[in-house]
Amino acid sequence: MDTTSTPLLPSLRVGLVGHRHLQEADIPVIRERAGELFAAWRREYAQIIVFSSLAIGADSVLAEVALAQGARLVAVIPFAEYVNERDFTPEQAQAHARLRAQADTVELKHPGPRREAFMAGGRWIINHSDTVIAVWNGQPSPSLGGTADIVTYAREQAKDIVIIPVH
Repeated sequence: MDTTSTPLLPSLRVGLVGHRHLQEADIPVIRERAGELFAAWRREYAQIIVFSSLAIGADSVLAEVALAQGARLVAVIPFAEYVNERDFTPEQAQAHARLRAQADTVELKHPGPRREAFMAGGRWIINHSDTVIAVWNGQPSPSLGGTADIVTYAREQAKDIVIIPVH
């Protein structure tokens, strides 16, 4: 019997991207699939570092799963007024604050416009990741910096991408 074990690789950097608006039925599927991915990576890597903008929807769901699996969370905040009444309800802002309190933070302070800041944040996440989890419906982005734009950029950068399909 072989009593030696394979040493763990030092670290894996994972970008988390996805749609803000999810159907309720998709959330358990996302949690399950992401949980499977993180559990497998934990057997292979000594440390998992995840990068996320912590937007409502898929980003937050994936970040919660990553934290539950022992990953280190880095919040990538694209611009100064990121958490605001336009994009976050009071409950969503509280959830964002809870996640952000558990994260290291990178503040990009992009000058805008907003959509360009979202794209810059997505590019930063991709540029600093070895692999990407994308919660995506396969459709084009309705505006700059959406999930499809970030997935396209990740593909252009030859990143490993795991797509969790949603409706």
